[in-house]
Amino acid sequence: MDVVAHALWAGAGGRALARKVPIATGTLWWMIALAVAPDIVPMLPVLAYAVVNPRSLQFVLAYVTATPGLEPQLPPWVSSLTHHLHCTMHSVVILAALTSMLWLLRRRFPIVLLGWWSHELLDIPTHSADYYAVTLFYPISDRAFDGVAWTEPWFIAINYAALAAVYMWLHETGKQHPANAQPSSDSSHEQKGHSEE
Repeated sequence: MDVVAHALWAGAGGRALARKVPIATGTLWWMIALAVAPDIVPMLPVLAYAVVNPRSLQFVLAYVTATPGLEPQLPPWVSSLTHHLHCTMHSVVILAALTSMLWLLRRRFPIVLLGWWSHELLDIPTHSADYYAVTLFYPISDRAFDGVAWTEPWFIAINYAALAAVYMWLHETGKQHPANAQPSSDSSHEQKGHSEE
């Protein structure tokens, strides 16, 4: 799924959850940030390489809009690092281990990681085997789930129509369920804790 949709779905989920559980505004923003991180972090080596490239902006745009196998030529170290970062950031194994570790150390579920989890769960069915497949079990296995490519026009239309419907629902029902504009001291403490993660 595209990065904008990831951010919007995480924002919608966070707003809905905030009606049931006190969540500080800062925590909601961190959830959205983590929802887009799996697609942003793998781009860092490409951006670093583009800085020393005479046509950096053109290069980055060409890379971002390229279909698999037609990306601009990259040095082996950039390609390898980008690949491993993509696999790492999309690995359920790694995310589950991180979630468990933080849960044990902090003795409460790291709710901020729900943004990252939303990215994983949405990407599993929306990436085909030939379009940046999601390697769920990396580094144990490189096997990927073959879903529907999110770049299909019909899927993009349905996805954003669903997002529009969800945000309309949140807006209308928000009149009966006002957001927690002033989080309690517990949620403020939670926000401080998440900012340290």
